[in-house]
Parts: sequence; C-alpha cells; structure tokens
Amino acid sequence: MSLDPRAVNWFATHRGISQATLEAFGIQTEGRDLIFPYGEGIEKRRWSRSPDDQFGLFLKDERVFTWRDADGAPVGKGNQRPFLPPDFTVRPWVILAEGESDTMATYQNIEGTTVSVMGLSGLNAWKDEYVERLEDAAFVFVAIDNDDPYENPAAAGQGEKEWEKIRKALGRKARRVKLPQGCKDLAEFFQQYSWAALNVLLTAAAEPRRHYPRLDLTKPAPPINWLVDRQFVAGEATAIVGDGGSGKSFFMQKLAIALAGGEESFCGFKLNDSGPVLYVDEENSSDLVLQRLEAFGMSAAAKKNLEYISYAGVDLNSFPELLLEEALDIRPVLIVLDSLSKVGIGLDENSNSDMTKLVHTGILPLARESGACVAFIHHTAKGDPNSARGASAIRNSADQAITLRKVVKGGVVYERVNVFPEKSRRHTASFTFEIVGELDEGEIDVIDATPEEVM
Repeated sequence: MSLDPRAVNWFATHRGISQATLEAFGIQTEGRDLIFPYGEGIEKRRWSRSPDDQFGLFLKDERVFTWRDADGAPVGKGNQRPFLPPDFTVRPWVILAEGESDTMATYQNIEGTTVSVMGLSGLNAWKDEYVERLEDAAFVFVAIDNDDPYENPAAAGQGEKEWEKIRKALGRKARRVKLPQGCKDLAEFFQQYSWAALNVLLTAAAEPRRHYPRLDLTKPAPPINWLVDRQFVAGEATAIVGDGGSGKSFFMQKLAIALAGGEESFCGFKLNDSGPVLYVDEENSSDLVLQRLEAFGMSAAAKKNLEYISYAGVDLNSFPELLLEEALDIRPVLIVLDSLSKVGIGLDENSNSDMTKLVHTGILPLARESGACVAFIHHTAKGDPNSARGASAIRNSADQAITLRKVVKGGVVYERVNVFPEKSRRHTASFTFEIVGELDEGEIDVIDATPEEVM
C-alpha cells in the first residue's frame, strides 16, 4: 500500500492538509480505497460507486464506507475507535473534531501548542466510554460542522442531538465552539484563519457560562414604587378578579381617568404619578365605553392622556410584541387589559400551561419592560365569588391579585363593592367603593365608601 498522488493533491487543494500530515496519520491508498487507520488494527476504507471518482474525492453522495479489523473482517459501529494523531496525549484543552479531515487539519495547525485533538468519524460515533480517556482534560471543545438548518435541517438537527449527548456525558468540561459563518468545518476554518484565531474562540468558550443577567446585590433596596398607595405598584402585574356585575370595568376605567387626568387621589388612596394610560378593552362596546367616559366627566387632560383601544383584536398569545412596542413608545403609567380571556386568543383558560404562557410572555413583559402598572381583569368561577375562573396559574403567575365582591347583608346585595388583596406581596389595603349616579342620566362616579375602621 502507498499514498496515491491524486489523493495527496486533493487533500492539499481542497482541505489544506499537507502530505506530511497525511503520512503522520498513516493515510494510505489501495486499489480504489482510501484508508484511514483508527488504531488497534481497525481501519476505515472509503471508495466511490462512480468509476470516475477515484477514492471518493469529489462526489460526496457516491462515497461508500467500510470498516475492517486487523484480519480484514468487517467491524460494526460499536467497535469503532477515535481517530487519533500520532503520540496522542490528553492535554488540559482537547478539541473534539468531526471527521478525519478536520482532525488532521487541526493537528497540523495546533502543533507546538498545549492543545490536543481527538477525532471521531462523525459526532454519532461518540461513545460514553471516551469520558474516561478524557479524564485529565480540563475542557473538551466540540466543533460541530456548520450545517445550515434551512438547507440541511436533518444534518443540523442531528448535530444538535449529538452535541447534547456529548455535553451530558462530559458535563461541565464540554464546551461548544461555533465556527464563523462561511466555515463549514475546522478544515475550512484553517484555510482562512490561523491557530491564533481558533485560540480566541476556544478562550471565549472556556469562559464561565452565564446566560442570564444577575441582580446587583450591592445596590440599596429601592422604596416601593406605589402608583396608587397600598394598591398598585409600577412595573408589576395585578389580577383584578370579580364576578360579573361587581364593577371591575367601572373601577378600572375610573382609575384610568384619574391617572390620565392628573388627579391627586382615587377612592381615598394617594396617586403618586400621572400620565398616559393604555386601556385595552375587548369586552365592552365602543358606544358603552364612550357613554361611561362622558358620564365620568373626563377632563381635557384625561382625554389627551387616555389611549383607549376598543375591540381591536389585541392578541397577547400570538403577537405579544405588538402591544409591548406600543407601550414602550407611549410610556404609560397604567395598562389595563379588559379582559384576560379576550387577549389570550386561542388559549384555554382552564390550562395551567396556557395561562402561564400568557402571563409570562404576554403580560409580565408589559410591566417589566415598560415600567407600567399592568392590571388585567378576570372573572370569578361560576358559583364561587372567592375564586378566579379557570387555571390556578392565572392568579399564581401575577404579582398580586385583588378580588372585588359586592357587599351582601341579610341577603340584600348593595351597590357597594369590597376590594380584598387576595394575593399580596406588599402591604396592600382592603377598602370599599361605591358606584354612584346613573349612566342613563349622564353622570356616574366611583367613590370611597370604606368604613373608618377598615381604612
């Protein structure tokens, strides 16, 4: 056996691998076979179905691979070995290369460094028994081929799957190295860049992995940013839960007007800020909304600052970013969602997973990123005015929950409404409000009706 000049020329031209490197790895040719020694007498032979493509150099789809042991008998996949350079030694940093060409190109370019390379015939050739062989390595850098997920989704998906298998086996010492765009593999990388460039990638991959920002615990704790004293906090999400007819929309519409109009208090509680209010109403007709707002006696300032979205199909399930973009531009002090079930289009309110998704991807980002207080209106369960309708995640995922219940004494239902903090992370207060006036007469209001001992 020898090394055919045609193979030598192909490796030099197409993979940047010298004849000296090929010979160091013991690469040979025999007949139509290109032979890769894998140690312990095992060899991989590559040939082509096409008579015009000696050794399978050019027509990748025509390549055929066979494995043999020292006696020439076939070897199954379970008996394969790593593809190792001469005098392989496990150093603190080991590069795990995919394929023979990548292994040889890496060996050729890292010679003289304190890094070693170990090759696999493919990532799917990884075996967990190699963990013991790599025990002395501080880091094992896995360089996966840059397969385009659009052009070759199967190869890209397989690469991700095999990486997860290797990462799980090696634990914290596994580090993934992503090659630059335009470099499909390590051999192509070294045809454009030097060892110094790869060292930059390895050094970055060896850095402690911190994917999520940490809270700066050296900062002093800020005061509670009450939008409404002891009721609503800026930057947080509050569930407003009540039975039908308990005055939820009246309550929130009046609060919206008070904040938009720069009023000093609401139902006896101090308003600490004022400005734009974004009200999303997917429940009430536009005629009813206009009648109510006029009956409340909106000021000119309130009309200017209140941005009222009426029955516009706001969808926080499929398009949460749209409302968030508006909120970031408007910078409202309050965002009202009336109601939760109507802005979670396509979601099942009885499903904890659906409701967790809605709150965490559609509602909490509104509060956290815009800095506004976000209040979402929801209904109580049928026959149970003390429980929110649907999944428990609705109440549990919010920062706080407030329940509205009409005052009932001796079987008589009054127009007054009790407000209870059912889930509170702050020292929120209970109180009572009353809706006074008549819409038909064009004058209504929401006023404090709390007994002194409650306040």
